[in-house]
Amino acid sequence: MCHGFCGFVRVLSGVLAHLSTRLKLGDYVNPGTLIARIGDFEVRSPVPGEIRELDSRDGSSVKPGDPLADLSADPGHVWEALRALYLVGQPADLNRLRLWQSQPDNAIVILRA
Repeated sequence: MCHGFCGFVRVLSGVLAHLSTRLKLGDYVNPGTLIARIGDFEVRSPVPGEIRELDSRDGSSVKPGDPLADLSADPGHVWEALRALYLVGQPADLNRLRLWQSQPDNAIVILRA
């Protein structure tokens, strides 16, 4: 689960089946955008952002835990999060911000189809 500030979101498979996707690198997704179909299940984006990497190819077989796609954080949401920290943040929040700043690839969200 994503705690604090997310540099990106990694979407993982929740079932064993064949993958079907039509997204391309650089495509923008909104919450609810269809990322892939795995068998009879749909995987939808939990957050807005851009497709940074497609980890599994269209037509490939995936099993639970296999990465499907990496989504970069939407710049507008990052800006609003930083603005909120400025307005209502506490000194303890700075440690999370420093962690995100030094290692933005530490957040994973697991989606179960």
